[in-house]
Amino acid sequence: MPDLAISDAGRLALQGDRQQRLRQAARAFEAQFLQRLLQPLAERADEEEELFGGDGAGDQWRALFVQGLAEHSAGSLGIAALIERTLAARLQRPQ
Repeated sequence: MPDLAISDAGRLALQGDRQQRLRQAARAFEAQFLQRLLQPLAERADEEEELFGGDGAGDQWRALFVQGLAEHSAGSLGIAALIERTLAARLQRPQ
């Protein structure tokens, strides 16, 4: 999977211990969730205020803004922590 993060906050480590990679993957999942949640809100705000411009470039700026906001906010809802705990417990169980 290519690294499409726009900031270090959203970048996944290819090396490191399993717990660190699990934590980062859980945060990436929460970032994707936040991005899906924030995208319609940003579109609605842009319709009323034209924050990012009214042309096609504005759509790209809005998408980058939402992605960056989601990457930096990941971990704040507690979803990542829940996923990390659940998966860590599953990985420790004998198969």
